Amino acid sequence: MATDGVTLLTSPDDELTRLRQENELLRTSCQQSSQENELLRAERQQWLEDRKNNARTIEQLQHQLQQLLRRLFGRSAEKIDPRQMMLFETLLNGLAPRTETPTEESSPASSNENRKSAIGDMLLFQAISHARPTPAAILP
Repeated sequence: MATDGVTLLTSPDDELTRLRQENELLRTSCQQSSQENELLRAERQQWLEDRKNNARTIEQLQHQLQQLLRRLFGRSAEKIDPRQMMLFETLLNGLAPRTETPTEESSPASSNENRKSAIGDMLLFQAISHARPTPAAILP
């Protein structure tokens, strides 16, 4: 056998022994690779199951959170209190186009006074006065 111009003298028995040893090493390496491959498949399967369980847990927690928020804030956080609409009634009536319809004659002053008192009864006013800071207090 020639390698890089150098002739190696080996007997066929030595060559056969070396090839058998190499063959055994390759077999054991292949078996180890197969075992590692099966181990990796089992780990992957376990990871996929954990991922599915985590996704299910997340969905359950989101559902619970939605239920708690609905219980806390109601079906919709944007609920209109009927008393709020009364506050804007005069504004809405003022913006609405006026149509001349025959209605009972009532004094407009008393009608406005009733509206004002109804709205005024619902509103609470509180006067708040703040002291104006002096320039010396603002500047260091």
